[in-house]
Amino acid sequence: MKLSIRQQIEHISSALNPLSPSQLEFVKKTHFNYLTEDVADCKKRRKHFAFFSLYQVCGDWQIDRVFISYFEISNRAKSLQFMGVFEVSQWFFNVKSLKSHIMQRPCTIYGNISFDKPLSFRTSFTYNSAYYAETYGDKIPYSKLHPLVKRTGFSLDMQFSNVKGSKWSFREAIVRAFNSNFYETLIKSKFWYSACLDFSDCQKKALFIAIRHNLSIDDFSLFNDTVRLMEDFGMDWHNPKLLADFHRQHDIALKKKMKMDSFSEFEKIKLAEPDYSSSHGKYLNIAFSNGDLNFHVLQSVSEFYEEGEAMHHCVYKCQYYLKPDTLIFSVRDSKNHRIATIEYDLLSNSILQCRGVCNECPADYDSIVNTFNSNIKYMILNCA
Repeated sequence: MKLSIRQQIEHISSALNPLSPSQLEFVKKTHFNYLTEDVADCKKRRKHFAFFSLYQVCGDWQIDRVFISYFEISNRAKSLQFMGVFEVSQWFFNVKSLKSHIMQRPCTIYGNISFDKPLSFRTSFTYNSAYYAETYGDKIPYSKLHPLVKRTGFSLDMQFSNVKGSKWSFREAIVRAFNSNFYETLIKSKFWYSACLDFSDCQKKALFIAIRHNLSIDDFSLFNDTVRLMEDFGMDWHNPKLLADFHRQHDIALKKKMKMDSFSEFEKIKLAEPDYSSSHGKYLNIAFSNGDLNFHVLQSVSEFYEEGEAMHHCVYKCQYYLKPDTLIFSVRDSKNHRIATIEYDLLSNSILQCRGVCNECPADYDSIVNTFNSNIKYMILNCA
C-alpha cells in the first residue's frame, strides 16, 4: 500500500535521531559564547534563546531541523544556567516533486512553544507558528545537503549575508532555485545572497550584465531602484559602465524624477489658480506690518506651494487653498525671512493655527499673535 505524503514525512520524522552529545555540546558552547559577547543584553533579559539548524538527507528529501537552545539567569546565584536544547520544527523538501512540508510543534498565539507535545504535520500556520517554522540559525556539525541541492550551487556556508538590501533564507532560496533558472544562476554566482529577492524583467537582465562583467553590488535595494528608475526615464541600463556606477546613476535618475514631479505639480497648481482667485480674490490685498513683523495673505496657489516647501509643513499638500472660509497669512521678519504661517477663520474671526518651521511654535509667538489680532479685523472690514 502506497503511503501518503503526510505518512511518509511522519515516518521519516519519527526515525530521525536526536542530537548526539557532541552536537549538544557544540550548541551549548556556541550559545554561551553569544551571551558572553553581549553582556548588556544578557543582563537585560532573564531568559535567553538561540536557534540552530541541522541539515539532513533521506532519499529524495532535503531536511532542515531547527533546534532552540535556552539559557536562564538563576535568581539565587545570579549566574547563567543552561536549560537544554529542544527541537522546534522540521522542513522537508522533495528534490523530485519540488514540494515542501513542515513538521511543527504546537505554538500559542503568544508565541509560546508546547515542548511537551510532539512534532505534528502542518498545512497552515498562525503568525507565531510560521515564525518558528521558518527560523534557522547556525548550522550544527555533521549537517549534510542532498547531491541535487549541492549541484544547484548550494553549500552549507551559505547561511547569512550582511549586504545591504539583501535577505537570505536557506529554505526559500532552495525552492526558488529549483523552480527558476534565473535563481539557480544567482545561486551559482557571487550574488547568491540576493536569491530571496524579487526582480522585474529589466532588473534580472541588469543583474546578468553585472554577473558577466564581474561588477560589485554593495546595496541590492539601491541597485534595483536604480535600474527601475533608469528604465522609467529612458536611461541606458544595459551599459555595464553605468551599472558599475549605479550609486551616481541613482542620483541622476532621482533628479529627473523630481523634475518631472515638479512639472506635474506645476500643472496642478496652474489648474487650481482660477478657483483660488475667485473664492479669495477680495482678500488678496490684505497686508500690514508693525516694522519688525510683516503679514500678507498668500496671493496664489503657487505661494502656498512655496510656503509649504520653505516652512516644511502641509499648507500646500493638505490643500488649504480650497478652504473658502479660511485665509492663510505668511509672517516674515524685516529681512523678509519666513518665520510663521497663520490660518485665520473668517467665520469665527479667530486664529486657528500659528505654525513655525516644521509645525513648531515660532519663537515670537505672542508678539506675532498680538500684532495680527490688533490689525486683522480692521483689514477684513475694509474688504467687505
